[in-house]
Amino acid sequence: MARTVADASDVRDADSVDAFFATVYDTLGPVTLAINNAGVEQFGYLWEVPAEDWQRVLDINVTGVFNGVRSVVPRMAEAGVPAHIWNLSSIGGIGAAPRQAPYIVSKHSTLALTECLKLEVEAAGYDITVAAVLPGPVVSRIFERAGGDSEAGALEREAMFKVGETAMPALEAAERIFTQAAEGAFYLSTHPEMTGYLMNGRAEQLQAQSAPQLPAEA
Repeated sequence: MARTVADASDVRDADSVDAFFATVYDTLGPVTLAINNAGVEQFGYLWEVPAEDWQRVLDINVTGVFNGVRSVVPRMAEAGVPAHIWNLSSIGGIGAAPRQAPYIVSKHSTLALTECLKLEVEAAGYDITVAAVLPGPVVSRIFERAGGDSEAGALEREAMFKVGETAMPALEAAERIFTQAAEGAFYLSTHPEMTGYLMNGRAEQLQAQSAPQLPAEA
């Protein structure tokens, strides 16, 4: 019979996450790969987003990652074996887009958190490899479960459903991510060409200190 651990924790609750990892270490031993993957979407204009929905996105997408990091890093360091932490940002964490601001903000925050974490584990001398995962369109139910009941939110949801029609299967996405990680990459992308295009555009915009521009279809 396969061994089991505690039920899934509420990533928004630091004590819940800590209890989860405590049970994992007690039951299965040291964690060598931790993936902070919880994430939710929110559609609509910022001024239409209910305050509780804004907080929900940040609590799950950002605080959830923080709670995972603060719980597992000390345990990894104490175990003294090589380990890895991957945090799920998004290609949305590279640029800006209308009608998805809570999600975009959360993914920028997750990317910055992960970049800081990489530097911090190195400064602390820990044998922990940190990576930021930047998924593009991958098959999931994130759009179906997204908040946003306004007219603008409904239009954005419909647009994202169309994107989802050509989304990459999850297994293929995982294979690409693991391959890049094995090669020592920090930015792990399911769609490297798309990610590179967006990164270059972001770099050019910042270097020119120019304002963001709406895409033609927006």
